Amino acid sequence: MQSVTVTQVRDWCPCARYTEAHIAQLFAGRLTLTGLDILELDILQADKLWALLRREFIDELQLDILACTFAERAADLFEALNDNNDLLRKAIATKYSWIEGLSTDEDLETAMNDLLKCAFANQLTKRCPELSRSTRATVKAIAAGCELLYPDVAHQVAYDTGLAVAAAYDAAMDSDWARTDELDKQLELIRKALS
Repeated sequence: MQSVTVTQVRDWCPCARYTEAHIAQLFAGRLTLTGLDILELDILQADKLWALLRREFIDELQLDILACTFAERAADLFEALNDNNDLLRKAIATKYSWIEGLSTDEDLETAMNDLLKCAFANQLTKRCPELSRSTRATVKAIAAGCELLYPDVAHQVAYDTGLAVAAAYDAAMDSDWARTDELDKQLELIRKALS
């Protein structure tokens, strides 16, 4: 099983609260940590996601597939809130096709533009000082799809997609519990990928 050192984690440039001393404290005297070790750390779920969605633990292909799996959860929510509109699911299919080498970066850009048009239309049709929970969730689900469609570094795409999906569930339920529950589900998918 792959593992990382304090130096490797520091070189990822984590946020300011993860100083080298804090990282060393998390290692608790161990020279390395595996992905499964990181899952057990007492840190924020989003920070676990950030640390684990890396090539040091999961290969590029698996990272791209995990990002699609995360986005599929947003598609379920998007369809439930938008009369079974399959636009987000089509975008995910485009990403899968891109992973297989059957679609181009231009195809990803077209799918993203379609999602952005939908987000814009959704916000225009529901103009009010306070957007409804379903509108906020719809727009956040579209954001997850847009994150997925970047032909970028796989670990960043997977992380950004995962957080956007969690934000969509948070908006839909208007509850931090929903975000936490979604991140737990994503971390469980990562646990399976690591095993």
